[in-house]
Amino acid sequence: RALWPPAWIVFMWPLLGITLNVNLRWLHNRPFLAAVFASVCGPLAFAGGVRLGAAEFIDRTAALASQALGWAVLLPLMLALAQRFDGMATANLKTPGA
Repeated sequence: RALWPPAWIVFMWPLLGITLNVNLRWLHNRPFLAAVFASVCGPLAFAGGVRLGAAEFIDRTAALASQALGWAVLLPLMLALAQRFDGMATANLKTPGA
């Protein structure tokens, strides 16, 4: 077993951070919708990884339930933090020549 995760998985986390204020901007100020979206899509992505052989479930139900709960809590929290520290929002407010 490797001590560190593979590079491709490490580089996915900064990409998620970028996605929060770009592709997922429509979820800003919609924490309930973000939680529902995350609680479905997070476990589905993980289950897809299991089917591809990248991970293994010991207890499928517990794993998917904990993934759903974790993503339902964390995605709205990450979106709130991304919105709070969004450098793009203030850049869009500046008008040329002002």
